[in-house]
Amino acid sequence: MYDRRARSRLAGFDRECVRHDLPPDKELLEYLPVEILDTGLHISARGPFLVAQQVLPAMRKNGHGSFFFSNNSSSLRGKKRYTGQSLYYPRVMMRTLAQVLTEEYSEHGVHVANIVIDGSIDSPGSRALPRNQNRRDLIINPVKIAEAYWYLHTQDRSCWTHELQLTPFPTKPSY
Repeated sequence: MYDRRARSRLAGFDRECVRHDLPPDKELLEYLPVEILDTGLHISARGPFLVAQQVLPAMRKNGHGSFFFSNNSSSLRGKKRYTGQSLYYPRVMMRTLAQVLTEEYSEHGVHVANIVIDGSIDSPGSRALPRNQNRRDLIINPVKIAEAYWYLHTQDRSCWTHELQLTPFPTKPSY
């Protein structure tokens, strides 16, 4: 499947870099090592689950709190993966976890929401990407992302938003 010598050089969390070594003709699921899926599941599904287990009981007991998931457009729809991109399956699971926790904890006063950041977040690295050259309007201002989170956190309980998608104006939203 993939170079066993490369596999033997990798240890622990460094396995994640294997996904960048897959040649374009190996994009199909059948060529992906299960370790890539395991890493994605640990980061995008197991991690939020464990955090939720630690913080939601206190929020429930207090009758208020906000628990927000930062997600990306891969959580909205399955599509072909390209080398160097994350698998979307774990992101879909993160979105589903947000939906389940919304149903379980809203009645206890806990606001749970999935925030889809559908674009590049402004940083020196994202500005340097070829797709963003001379297209500043394609990059999302991180201050505006923080304002969106604050907006959710301060919403009146009579009208909570449970999913919010942040997309730059010249871009078609992902569905």
